[in-house]
Amino acid sequence: MRFSDIPGYTEIKGKLISAHDSGRIGHALLFLGEEGSANLALAIAFAQFISCENREETDSCGSCRSCAKFGKNVHPDVHFYYPTATSKSVPKKALSRLYAEQWRSFLQENLFVSLSIWLKYMDADKKEAMIPTDESLQIIKDLSLKSYESPFRFAILWLPEKLNIQASNRLLKIIEEPPENVFFFLVSQNAESVLPTIISRTQIMRIGKMEKSELKNWMKNTYPDLSESDLTFALKYSEGNPLNAIDTLKNESDSPKLTEDFIKWARLCYEMGKKLPDLIKWSEGMAGQKRNDQKSFLKYGMEFLRAAMLINNDSSELNHLYPEEEVHVTNFSTLLNNENSIALIGEINNAVYNLERNANAKILFMDLSIKFGRLINPKNVNL
Repeated sequence: MRFSDIPGYTEIKGKLISAHDSGRIGHALLFLGEEGSANLALAIAFAQFISCENREETDSCGSCRSCAKFGKNVHPDVHFYYPTATSKSVPKKALSRLYAEQWRSFLQENLFVSLSIWLKYMDADKKEAMIPTDESLQIIKDLSLKSYESPFRFAILWLPEKLNIQASNRLLKIIEEPPENVFFFLVSQNAESVLPTIISRTQIMRIGKMEKSELKNWMKNTYPDLSESDLTFALKYSEGNPLNAIDTLKNESDSPKLTEDFIKWARLCYEMGKKLPDLIKWSEGMAGQKRNDQKSFLKYGMEFLRAAMLINNDSSELNHLYPEEEVHVTNFSTLLNNENSIALIGEINNAVYNLERNANAKILFMDLSIKFGRLINPKNVNL
């Protein structure tokens, strides 16, 4: 992965190159950027730049022995660690090295990544991925060995927020005092979920939004057959996040179904005094869906409610809605005010939080439905 393979992000690339040239590279860097940003790609590109045998002024050469192995994600002095879950191929003790082949494919096929995409590569869509204590022991063991080829070694840890507390604590010493010529690159989407004592031991590299013009050029080059209207909508919805733009194109056909499913659920909640058996059946059905589908439904619900809030506050121009979706959101907004809108979004956000921590899905969706129904229909308060 060369810097030139990553569109945009000119400022952070310059900062990384400047830090290298001035000898101010910290031994532990935290590449902090939202899901779908180039934080992982930039971490890999920087490691390749440092290791390159024929380094250019602003990029790795892309052709030396080191770069060739980076290009295939098989460099022996680069260790990747990431969240894992059990699956058919790895029924127990899931560790990063057991998914090495899937990980290489994941990196080769995705420039901008998310945990939900990675779960599909592991065939673990319904699972909650974590970085267990055994993984931290493996990291310590790997880094105690001598390098194979490069004068430097790299531990690239994707999503340190998925470290459990025991794993986090075990890594504190080696992150603070790594072996000679070892770099720790932590790649995070949410610093608030990372142990503060880990954060304090790192130099933070903040990965911001991609410039609209850069994202537009990349989209045009990547999707040459994309119509101007679809390109415009994808850019508007992306908010500078390339994965959001990609998902907009991929999910265009899914959006009407999500809207339909959400409205159907909201109607059941509104009439739950009469429709309680149907609501129970709906909760059971949701509990049987894949974890990512459950989370997608809930996150869409929050977007739907925020769009309705904007309409109620005369800011509908900020919405990014399909025409049919806009009709439903406008109609639903009549049931909302600022107070219950905030409460509804809070309840759904809590549901996402608990779902990620393996809450019982049937109970979770039934509880959410009751709370939702009471908030949008005062007649349900005493039910």
